[in-house]
Amino acid sequence: MTIPEMTSVAKPSKLLFNTQGNESAALIEGIDWSKSVLGPIETWPQTLHLTLAMLLNAALPIALFWGKDYILFYNDAARFLDNGKHPASLGKKGQEVFEEQWLQHKRRLDHVLTTGETLWFEDQPMPRKGKGSSLEVIYGSFSYSAVYNENGERVAVLVAGMDTTHKVTSLRKLEESDRNFRNLVEQAPIGIAILRGENFEFELANEFYRTIFGARESLVGRPILEVMPSHKEGTINPLLQRVRETGVAFHGKESIITNTFGIETKRYTNFVYEPLRESDGTINRILVLVTDVSEQVRSIQTAQLAEKELRQMADAMPHLVWIATADGTVTFISDRVAEFSGATRRADGTWRWEGMVHPEDAEATQRQWQFCLEHGTMYEKEHRLMMIDGSYRWHISRAFALKNSDGKISKWFGTATNIDDQKRLSEELEIRVSERTKELQSSNNELAQFAYVASHDLQEPLRKIITFIELLQREVPAMAEKPKGYLTKIEQSALRMSTLIKDILNFSQLGKTGNSFAATNLNETINTIMGDLEVLIQQKGATIHCEPLPIVEAIPQQMNQLFYNLLSNSLKFTAAGVAPVVHITARELQRKDVLKYTELNPTLRYFQIQFRDNGIGFNQKFADQIFTIFQRLNNRQSYSGTGIGLALCKKIAINHNGLIRASSVENEGATFHVILPVTQPQ
Repeated sequence: MTIPEMTSVAKPSKLLFNTQGNESAALIEGIDWSKSVLGPIETWPQTLHLTLAMLLNAALPIALFWGKDYILFYNDAARFLDNGKHPASLGKKGQEVFEEQWLQHKRRLDHVLTTGETLWFEDQPMPRKGKGSSLEVIYGSFSYSAVYNENGERVAVLVAGMDTTHKVTSLRKLEESDRNFRNLVEQAPIGIAILRGENFEFELANEFYRTIFGARESLVGRPILEVMPSHKEGTINPLLQRVRETGVAFHGKESIITNTFGIETKRYTNFVYEPLRESDGTINRILVLVTDVSEQVRSIQTAQLAEKELRQMADAMPHLVWIATADGTVTFISDRVAEFSGATRRADGTWRWEGMVHPEDAEATQRQWQFCLEHGTMYEKEHRLMMIDGSYRWHISRAFALKNSDGKISKWFGTATNIDDQKRLSEELEIRVSERTKELQSSNNELAQFAYVASHDLQEPLRKIITFIELLQREVPAMAEKPKGYLTKIEQSALRMSTLIKDILNFSQLGKTGNSFAATNLNETINTIMGDLEVLIQQKGATIHCEPLPIVEAIPQQMNQLFYNLLSNSLKFTAAGVAPVVHITARELQRKDVLKYTELNPTLRYFQIQFRDNGIGFNQKFADQIFTIFQRLNNRQSYSGTGIGLALCKKIAINHNGLIRASSVENEGATFHVILPVTQPQ
């Protein structure tokens, strides 16, 4: 086998011959062997010729360290030894070639050359130059053996070896894979163990397995019955034996573990005994997988107990209780179902209840139930159910959906409550209320008609009284002061009577139909009122501040009455010598403000209009009393009025689905709060 040439000009020139005189190999011409340590090839010892002939033809990596200077020869398979210095390394002293590694090589070579003992080194790392200038490490196994000449003298050391890089890297990958596997097993969230041999000794048991069985130390190498004596009389060994003999895995469900390793405990486990076959097909090991399902089992037991208690409670309730699946299939009806007729139980344990419902109510009931099933809304329906005696009695059926964390319906819980007595009583009450309402409406109509007629009939004699008083005062100008005073008092009483009759008439007509709602600009309303009260405003020297007011849906005439009474009230109740100042403001209420008033509809928008004055005010404890008809807080001599004006304001606010409130401090003025919706509810 020829040593490969490293340059294009190198060619074989010198030949080596074997003992038969035949060509055996060639050396590279680029080396001047005549100037080497050994001199020209022709002078080399025959032993060297023979050894080189054998070395150069070998397929395995072989190197020859000749003589005491350890001159290096090697074949093509061993060229990796020279760290990229080929062919210059050939015929050089070993120390010149190996440099840093020489001391280690020399110790081995000296030992073999001195003692003749053969040395063997397995899977040795060897750095060598890779591509470019980088270093890489390969591995090899080598033998160091002595070379003898014809006189039996040790003249060289032959180093033969093989490249074991692939073997070493494969073993390391296998070890790493084994470590990864063991780490994976150790960290697995289930119990894993491997049992080996006839005594089922632990070859492996991870932490989770040891935790489940309460083991505080390693189990490896110990038979299972030694470390778990509580299983000695049990079935664990026969099961393992059967798996090993048959090769069929065994699966256990919710097995109970108690008193393991001296620890009193109770766990539920699912486990698997899986046979592991060797390369020859025999079974010597068993893989054990254990899952702790204690929490799940206890949760199921708790749920079963709760369901049992629920059924017992349902049977004890005075209602018909039922449970249905998400699709509406009734799976449970309490024992009170025996009181009804038409409910039938199917072979699979579910119930058919449609036959219980009165034929006239069946379609509406089914339609309502189907809607709730599709939308998950609460089910509530009044219908008639057939009793065991064939009669129908009114019941109210209700059901709500139980949903899981994803918002999906898991089941329905429902009840049916007998409301037959209440239903019949309610129907009777409705009939009575209807009759009484008609009677009351008739009475109200008659009363309103009477008030209207009475007010007109009363106005006529009052007008005549006032007229005759005026005539008397003109006809008898020189009337004595005392009779004249009597006439004045009669006239004032008649005028008050006339005003009172008009106010009563207005108050009674507020509830009459015929007044229609319309978009009402409150700015125009207040301007009209200020025009009507212009003379009084000038007489009082009053100042009116009015901010922009909203447009609301209202009865214009009633808004006129409302604002007239409130503004005139502020101008009337003033302190002596103090000019009235009235502030009229408006703001839209926020939703949180609307919710403070139970009388208001939270779905509507509302405005609050305030009339704030600097008058005499009143004690806040009378805030509700002032809105009661004929209620007065002041005497007639100081402040005129009939006690109807604010009662009229309250009735107008209520007619508009609003409200009115008052707040005040004596001698510090009063504020009237009117709250009106922007639009009326439909």
